Formats: sequence, C-alpha cells, structure tokens
Amino acid sequence: MFPKKHKPSFRKKSLKISTIEGSWWSVMFGAGESYLGAYFEFLKFTSFQISVISTLPSLAGSIIQSLTGTLFHVLKSRKKLLIFFKVIQGIIWLCFIFSIFYTKDFKILLIFASIYYIAALSMMAPWNSWMGYLVPSKIRGRYFGNRSQIVRIFMLLSSVIAGLILHFFSSGDTSMGFLIIFSIAFIANIGSIFFLTKKYEPPYAAITEQNTKINLKNKNYQKIRSFILFDSISEFSISILAPLVVLYWLRDLNFNYLDLTLVTTISQLVALFSMRYWGIILDKYGTMSTIHLSSFILIFLPFLWYLIYFFNPILILPSTIFIASVSALIFGGRALAMDNRLFELMKGENIINISAKRFYYRGISLFLGGLVGGYLSTLNLNTIEMVFPLPSLLHPVMFAAIFIRTLVWVYLFFVGKKTF
Repeated sequence: MFPKKHKPSFRKKSLKISTIEGSWWSVMFGAGESYLGAYFEFLKFTSFQISVISTLPSLAGSIIQSLTGTLFHVLKSRKKLLIFFKVIQGIIWLCFIFSIFYTKDFKILLIFASIYYIAALSMMAPWNSWMGYLVPSKIRGRYFGNRSQIVRIFMLLSSVIAGLILHFFSSGDTSMGFLIIFSIAFIANIGSIFFLTKKYEPPYAAITEQNTKINLKNKNYQKIRSFILFDSISEFSISILAPLVVLYWLRDLNFNYLDLTLVTTISQLVALFSMRYWGIILDKYGTMSTIHLSSFILIFLPFLWYLIYFFNPILILPSTIFIASVSALIFGGRALAMDNRLFELMKGENIINISAKRFYYRGISLFLGGLVGGYLSTLNLNTIEMVFPLPSLLHPVMFAAIFIRTLVWVYLFFVGKKTF
C-alpha cells in the first residue's frame, strides 16, 4: 500500500495532512453549514419546510452516492473523487451567496441544498475507505479522537466568529452577515481542497477492493448488515427532532444570534475536550459499551428540551447551554464509537461499498425522520395535551422522539448486542 522504503514516513505525513485538511473543512462547516438552519429561519421558512430542506437533500445524496463505488473505479482515485465533490460544494456556496440578494424561493434553495449534500454524502464512503487504509487499527481510536479534537477547535472558533458577525449585523442588514460567513465557508472549502491534493494516496492497483458484491451469507457481512440496520433506525429516531432544535431556540425560546453563538460555543467546547477521552475509552472498553450507554442517554434529551420551555426566563439560557453540552458530549462519543465499530466489522475489506450502503440507508432514514418530525409539528395533538401541556408546535415532536429512541435502545439491548 505504501512504498516499502517510506511506509512509516508516508503514513505519518498523510495523517498530519489529513488533520490540517479536516481543520479547513471544519471552518467551512462551523462558519457556513452550521448556520444554514439559522439562514432558513431568517427567510421565515415554516417548521415543515425546514425539516424538508434539512433532510430531503440527505435522501437525494444517499441515492446518488450509491454510485460512488462506480465513480471510484472509473477515476481510479479517491483523491480525484473527493476533489470533484468538494469543487461542487464550492459552487453551491457561491449559489447560497447569490440567493441572499436574488432569490429566497424555497424550491430553488432546496435544489441548492440537495446538490450540496449529495456532494457531502458522496465523499463519506471514499474518505472512510482512504482513512481505513491509512490509520493502523491499534491507534485508530486515539488518532480519530485527537484529530476530532483539533478539528473541533477550528470548528468552534469559526462558529463563534460567524455568530458574532451575525449578531453584529442583526440590528441592521442581517443578510450582510450571512454574505460574510458564507464567503468564509467558500474560502475554507478552497483550503480543504488544497491540502487534500497534498495527501498521499496509494496507487490504484494497491487499493482496489475485492468482493465488490457483498456476500450476505458471510457471517461477518451479516453482522455488518445488522449494524447498518441499527445505524439507520437510530438516525431516524434522531432526525425526527434534530433539524428543528435551532428553530426551537430562535422562535420558541426567543434566542438572538448572540445566544445561539453562546450555546453552540460552549457545547462545542465540551465536545472538543471530550474527544481525546472518548478515543481512550473506545480503545480501553470497546465500541459497543459506548454505543449502549450513549443510546440510553439519548432517550432523555428531548424531554429536557420540552421542560426547558417552562423554566424561569432567567434560567432558560444557562439550562439550554447545559442540555446542549450534554447532547454534544453524547453525540460526539456515539459518532466516534459507531464509526469505529464499522471499521472493526469491515476488517479492511470492501470498505467503499459497505460505507456507501451505510450512508445510503442512513440518508433515507434521515429524510423519513425529518418528514415525520416536520409533519408532527403541523398537528394539534390534543391527546398528548391532556397529560402534558403543548404550547409549542415542536413539543409533540419531542415526545415522538422519546418514544422512537426508546424502541431503538430496546432493539439494541435485546437484539443488536447479539447480531453485531
């Protein structure tokens, strides 16, 4: 895979470059992508429209990215494939900047978002495949934990700066604030592309993956199939509420952009300082223990979001910071554990095709969950209101999320631990 004379140095250099490239990507995400929800709220989209525009692109991306494996074998390079999709994302950032002044039509922005996330999802499988070859299994938890920590530092800084920019312009022309932060995202994407070109890629002949068709009779692939099923239903339970949380803060809790920045900054700090320890925990106690614990805690988070609505106004912001921080802590560890569990099951085989299947079903689940959450936010559910008051249209969505997440954890506890 690596030139024999330079194997250690090539790997070490590539892993450093990957961290730098990820830092540029995180600036794009922190300054731009993480504020798309706020942008859609600024355009006064309904909760259902925000759910659709946040999740339908994932469905489109999951369908299109299933062709990633074919494109890889055509281009014979993961690097070329990733650069191609990153260029598409750069073009879409220009389209978002264009939309600020020339169009606020929901359908047009839905098309922009769909193309953007098609590119984003299409990069996941080849990136996972590439990193699966570069990172030795014995240091995988520590490396990704350290990498995630560094990446999150830049994500945090860029998110804070973007939030402050929006707050500065909120009393005047807020659209100018979005113009600046989307421009930062565009420039950061260019930086990500530049460092990606510097990263070592093994020759195509050395990394061509065998068994392009997954043999489900193989016991290991049966475990992978069970894992993908759990991953999909888990993402469904999360996406019922996740696209609407920022909307809940801005409309129901009456947060301004400075409040939003404060919540995201502190919660990201918690996630940042926890990643190194999550990596150590994964290496010491294993991935499944972390998945079990995080899946159980996720059940209670929507109810905390529900309760916070009735708090004294003075307590709402600090309580939101606390809940958001716990959420960031748990989601960060869970994501790291889920990715590492799949690496363990794949054992370096058929990585692109398996990763593509995972993201294909995950995209479908994200869309269906968002659709259910968006639809529930339009209903007046008097049955639940007989037991719990529902002053917000998003409160029924929270109870639905609790119910589905409970079912997911029960499945994991009784079925998942035996099948994957």
